Amino acid sequence: MNIWTAIYRAAVVASFGLLATVAALGIVPKWRAMQDYRRRKEDLERQIAIEEELTKLLRQKQERFRTDPRFVERIARDLGLARSNEVLYRVVRETAGDRATNRVSNSAMRPTPPASSTGSRWSPRPR
Repeated sequence: MNIWTAIYRAAVVASFGLLATVAALGIVPKWRAMQDYRRRKEDLERQIAIEEELTKLLRQKQERFRTDPRFVERIARDLGLARSNEVLYRVVRETAGDRATNRVSNSAMRPTPPASSTGSRWSPRPR
């Protein structure tokens, strides 16, 4: 084998090596980008499925608003609305902290008897 054949083979191997390196450097980022796009597509498809399900539920609710008067009344009651001929009473439950605060505020709001009267109609409030 002469020297020129060895140089030629070395040049061919180096050329293929260089070509493989350039291809790898060009393909790997594109492959990663393709993987990212594929993941993003899957995420977006999941979001689309969720939004379509939500749209379906909202359309069903919209249909119930159109056709079911009891449903409309229940939603209105939940929002605190009443008919024009009704009076709403709200029951407020007190907690222990609220009772102590109310005691202070109620005693501050209670009128005090005049100093000169001894047997007045004002009597201390039982606690």
